[in-house]
Amino acid sequence: MTPDDPRFCRQVRLVDVGEPGQARLCAAEPAVGPSPGAAVQRSYLSRAGVRRVTVSETPPPAFAHALHFRHESCRDVAHGAWLALGQIREILRAASR
Repeated sequence: MTPDDPRFCRQVRLVDVGEPGQARLCAAEPAVGPSPGAAVQRSYLSRAGVRRVTVSETPPPAFAHALHFRHESCRDVAHGAWLALGQIREILRAASR
């Protein structure tokens, strides 16, 4: 995966991402801790362009919105997505500095 990969052409057009942000996503190595939503988290990161995800023994932060989900499986998916989006935001923030 490279920043000029056609899979990311829409992301590169976004003002908040651009070519520098996509390059940072491709070069980033975020950590994924043990959680029921870890597979979703890895999937989101991969689809954003992250090449390598490291495994961490540190549990992720508690899901702030867990009470809004009645079903455990839905809550796990949302938790993984929430964690991945937070990591993507951090990577992109670093690109804009």
